[in-house]
Amino acid sequence: MIPSAKSLALTRQPGYLKRYATMSVAASKIRSEQRAFVTVVALIFGPLFMVGPLVAGVWMAVAAQFSPPSLFLLLGTAGLSVFFAYHMLQNYHWVELDGDVIRGRRFWTRQYVERSIHEIEEVVPLVAVARTVETAVVNRLLGSNRGYEIRFQGGGRRIALIRGDMTNVQELADAVLARLRETA
Repeated sequence: MIPSAKSLALTRQPGYLKRYATMSVAASKIRSEQRAFVTVVALIFGPLFMVGPLVAGVWMAVAAQFSPPSLFLLLGTAGLSVFFAYHMLQNYHWVELDGDVIRGRRFWTRQYVERSIHEIEEVVPLVAVARTVETAVVNRLLGSNRGYEIRFQGGGRRIALIRGDMTNVQELADAVLARLRETA
């Protein structure tokens, strides 16, 4: 199945897929990797965000001698830690397209993921939802497209390709879309 018309319309730009119009991407391997700076920052701040709220909640509960309000606070901070951990565990260290296979390795769990290109339901651009002055400034400086999300049939795990976090994001997204058009 090819990406929806809406998602393709959102990703079209002047000259979009021009590099891949005559080239078969079945023979080439295109890889997007997490930038070194992002890796270092993730290694420093990841554990702080995943464990920090829980540690703070335990510390406050102990300081308050486990009073009922401190236990509610502990539950809230534990939930916040779980929320951060869940979302951080979704990050990919690298993603590549090799013929009819898209594969990647998760950053924190080191889980190897491999899916067929035929399982892709759509490729959707990631854009800012909120319309504020801050997002307008960032859009003006960096562009409105933050990256792409590859969605699979059956609601499986998604692969997010974030421009600021990874290298070759546009090339990989272009190649995936071109490959989907070749196989459609």
